[in-house]
Amino acid sequence: MKILNKLVLPFLLVTVISFIAWRHFVKNNAYYAPAGRTVEYTLKLARDNRQEFEKVLEHFKDDSLKLEAAKFLIKNMLYHSYYSDINKSVDILTNDLNEYKINYPDTSELYRELRGKLIDKEIKETMLSKKMTYPHYELLYDHRTIKADFLIENIEYAFKAWKLPWAKSFSFEEFCNFILPYRYGDEKPRPWRKIIFEKYKWIADSLINCEDVHEVVNLINKEFRYKLIHSEQLKKYRYKLGVASQLETMIYTTCYDQSGLGVCILRSLGIPSSLLTIPLWGNNASGHVNVAFMDSKKDWYQYSFSYKGTRKKDAVKAPKMYLDLFSNFTDLQNANSREYDMTSCFQSVDDIKINFNNTENHDEIYLCVFGDLRWSPLIKGEYKNNKIIFKDIGIKNLMFLLVGVNDQQIIPINAFSKDTLGNIKQYIPDFSNKFSSTFYRKYPFSKKMKKRCEDLIQGEFFAFADGNFNQPVSLKKITHDPDYKNTIFKINDIKTKKLKYSFPKINTEKFDGPSEIAFYTTENNHLKKLEGVYYGSPQLSENHIKILTDNDLLSYLEVWNCNDVLRDHNSNFVFNGDAENIWVALELDTIRTVTHVGICPRNDKNGVYQGMVYELLYWDHDWKSLGKKTATSDSITFDNIPSNSVLWLRNHSEGKEERIFTIENNEVIWW
Repeated sequence: MKILNKLVLPFLLVTVISFIAWRHFVKNNAYYAPAGRTVEYTLKLARDNRQEFEKVLEHFKDDSLKLEAAKFLIKNMLYHSYYSDINKSVDILTNDLNEYKINYPDTSELYRELRGKLIDKEIKETMLSKKMTYPHYELLYDHRTIKADFLIENIEYAFKAWKLPWAKSFSFEEFCNFILPYRYGDEKPRPWRKIIFEKYKWIADSLINCEDVHEVVNLINKEFRYKLIHSEQLKKYRYKLGVASQLETMIYTTCYDQSGLGVCILRSLGIPSSLLTIPLWGNNASGHVNVAFMDSKKDWYQYSFSYKGTRKKDAVKAPKMYLDLFSNFTDLQNANSREYDMTSCFQSVDDIKINFNNTENHDEIYLCVFGDLRWSPLIKGEYKNNKIIFKDIGIKNLMFLLVGVNDQQIIPINAFSKDTLGNIKQYIPDFSNKFSSTFYRKYPFSKKMKKRCEDLIQGEFFAFADGNFNQPVSLKKITHDPDYKNTIFKINDIKTKKLKYSFPKINTEKFDGPSEIAFYTTENNHLKKLEGVYYGSPQLSENHIKILTDNDLLSYLEVWNCNDVLRDHNSNFVFNGDAENIWVALELDTIRTVTHVGICPRNDKNGVYQGMVYELLYWDHDWKSLGKKTATSDSITFDNIPSNSVLWLRNHSEGKEERIFTIENNEVIWW
């Protein structure tokens, strides 16, 4: 029996044990609530808060349907808790955030980008000056804190929403599970339903005879898509805005809360919805949370404020998708919604069946994918007829790992991939067939990276014979996609004192400028970067020029073909409303011989870099090393690699984005 080494074991142990606990929670969907949940049991545990629920029951005693809705909320309240900010930092900051406005139409992507930059700058400065403190949270329980007025208002306005034309076809069970709930997740319960219903009642009025849920959702998306602003700083400082605060400030911190706001807006307007959690994509480090909603045909769709419209089946693919519910999932009557696992409702699925002789007598076997620098579990398998079966897995080319569990001891079994045709390939290192390979990146190249390279095409380097930009000599014009790295071009040697790089003219709303430009001379067969005084066209600030010449490949310029609307010129945004040429010039202190020019697209810095330390690992029941090396160029070569291996190139100098891969037909295949 092969046990993980000391480095790998803690990762798998924590994630698998946490996963077991999480799935146990999903199965019971309760904070130790009894299987036969009753209103009386909640009243008993509510202690001093019991009278609040009794007020609600008394209020609706003459309306049988609303009374049943109240009972539904009260009996399921035991499953929910939240964290409340003791020092009120979140409330104070919410008031301040409303001051950060930008004089630009809030129906454009630019507004969203600029306001996000401005807000994050102000928050960072405020926190660094210690005018604000970190929030301090305490755990509270719904059944001990929810008040009668809150529940009564929620129920009354939920029934108002249920009367809207597109909502009338939904059953009472669907209403209770997906329209009535007063929360989307673990946020602090605060009144939001009346606020949203009254503020956006114009949507209902403008669609008074509409019975198409999709038309309503698309109109809501049009209203909110560009107004909602993401704040990385709020996320960093652990500020969690409630629904009302998000609605007031139009700011969110994570996809979880953005989607939560979406759920609340849809519910307020009579559309059954809930959070849809993707624990892991399987081919990158993260997961995601979307909005799931039901249409009048009882089909489920995905939705996000970042989408242009609703997403049909198979538009978003992931190995597993789970619906977050207010109640125990066994209460659901709809066939598509009865199970908490909703993967098959949103995409094509298949069962993974692997021949498996359980000679080790594993108590449980889990299916894992490679997530954030570790194998992370997705689902527990079913052992039957010498096969291990994992049901309803999203059809997607992914790498998996089988892991056995015996008395909380983690035993990796083997890695395998499954293609969209159902073919399974096992990866067992073949030490009889070793090879060498040269690597250029530790993370896959994407379409957005290609676009960053394309944005530099038609950019051009010049030299000048005088100090007034007369008699320009073209040194290098970018005529095709440059490499996604800092690239140095050899030019015909030229003696000059003045140099310039001109940006390409691009007609799109925005495009990425370079992260770095440079001019070089050659001394003793070595390149030397030329230094002098940099300045630029009127569109560029001192900070913009610094970004282009600071030797930091992660800083870059973003050009917007619009007028300047940002009060803070220390950002990386360049505004080019008149569509004039943008340029940056270097004036040397004396005439020098220029031999090379350099440019780098906006970059993720996930290539191989000279002077950095890399290690190549292969998977054989744990991660085993093929050695560490210091790169001497923009590539690195490793020898004695066993064929049919899952590999992982690590950078021990900097960075955190890394993915596993295989090598097939001399080509790197990323997983």
